Formats: sequence, C-alpha cells, structure tokens
Amino acid sequence: MELYLTATSSVVDLTIDFIEVRLKSGETVSLNWNESRFDRDEGEIDAHYLGVCFNEDSACGKLDELQGMQVVSVGLYSEEHEEGDYPIYISRMEFCENDKSLCFENPFSKDAPYSFAMQRLYDKFLASSRR
Repeated sequence: MELYLTATSSVVDLTIDFIEVRLKSGETVSLNWNESRFDRDEGEIDAHYLGVCFNEDSACGKLDELQGMQVVSVGLYSEEHEEGDYPIYISRMEFCENDKSLCFENPFSKDAPYSFAMQRLYDKFLASSRR
C-alpha cells in the first residue's frame, strides 16, 4: 500500500514520523512506512510513503479497513527543533493499492490553516520591513 499526503506547516523542515488513526473497527493503529519520499517548499509538504504498515504489520490488502478512518495524532520531527508538537494541516491523504484508491480531504489539523497563512504574511512583512 502507498500513501500520498499533502500538508502545510509553519515549520519549514517538518517531517512526519508516523500517523495514528482510528479504523472503522474502532481499533487505533500507527501508520508507519518502509520508505518515504517528500518535497518541501516553504512549509508545503508533498509526501509519498511506500510500504505502509499498520503498527509493524504490512497494510497490504487492508485498504477497506481505512474506510471512515479518523486521524488521531501525527508524530512530527524538525531538524532544527527536534521532536515536538508542531502546527500542521493535512489537506489530503490518498491511499493506493493495486488499482484501488481511497482519499481523505482535510483529515487533520493541529492549529487552523488560517494561522499558517497569517504567519507567512507576518514573516514576509517583517522581512520587508527590515530592508
């Protein structure tokens, strides 16, 4: 199983370590992966996770178990600030397996997306006022 994720954060070097979700069965599992590829651009994160696992077990063949899932928490890491609780807004998660896919729009927000936009405007204002 693969996961394509799009997110925004005011922490520009943020990395997602894991995503904890509650499945439709009520069971809570940690989504982990064997390999990750991502692009970051000024707080925008586009990630592709390969070999998705439920806890330590492969999630292959378990796409249907994700129907109606809810993101409970997200483990985050920053090179500059280390492990922590940082603002993040996940706008899209798409799980793919074989010819099937399952997409979730706006599944998680730690602080409102509005705050990210306001922080960017404020940072740009400060940078331009220093000139």
